[in-house]
Amino acid sequence: MTRRVLLGVVVLAIAVAGCRPPGEGMDFRFVRHNGVFQIQGADRTALAAAGIRIDRSRRGEDVLGAPAASAPAGMDAQVLQFRFRSRGFFAVEPGAHLAVGVTGAWRKDNPLTPARDGLLVGRGLILGNVSAAANGCAAAPVVEIESFRRHGNRLFQPSCSRPLQENTWYRITLVANRAGGVAYRLSDSEGRLLDAAAVADAGADIPSDLAGWWLLHVFAGQHPERDWALDVSDLRVSWRPRR
Repeated sequence: MTRRVLLGVVVLAIAVAGCRPPGEGMDFRFVRHNGVFQIQGADRTALAAAGIRIDRSRRGEDVLGAPAASAPAGMDAQVLQFRFRSRGFFAVEPGAHLAVGVTGAWRKDNPLTPARDGLLVGRGLILGNVSAAANGCAAAPVVEIESFRRHGNRLFQPSCSRPLQENTWYRITLVANRAGGVAYRLSDSEGRLLDAAAVADAGADIPSDLAGWWLLHVFAGQHPERDWALDVSDLRVSWRPRR
């Protein structure tokens, strides 16, 4: 069941430690240049101290996040929010998307071996194109809620946003609770609400005590000869207490 909502978020702030002054978030960008993926602008020493990793695929770095953590005692909902802007990502790779998740865990395939040993479990959303997938939004690029399950993901088509534009700043807030609720709020650069949605994903094969999170771009290698960037600004991760 899906419904449109205004997402009221009351959170206990947990800053991305050491990346910027207290109360501020983290800035970085996903870049493809000369066919190689990079994550630029992140303070890697501070990230490592905070348990945050940058990992890579066979073409370079493509994911940033906390691979595994346990939910803090007394906390019910994990919140991830950031500003983003595509500078060619949506246009150059129209079949790609950014997968964003919380309340989860992840592990990348080892790029040095042929084995498929990766893991991606949690709840979140996509920014981009999933029109070829079951229940994927017909339009693209968009925001759509996705459940990253152990035995197959699920998209929630009624949560589709309006199409996203190139060279335009947006703010996204993602909230997922331990009972399986997932919601997002999409605003413009002035803070005006554009779209919001919430779904119930109770009963999925996702453990309820996970606190890993990630931003991961996928299917972005169809045109390696063309450069692009995806800016991420003021990224914050926090928790909301049980009520």
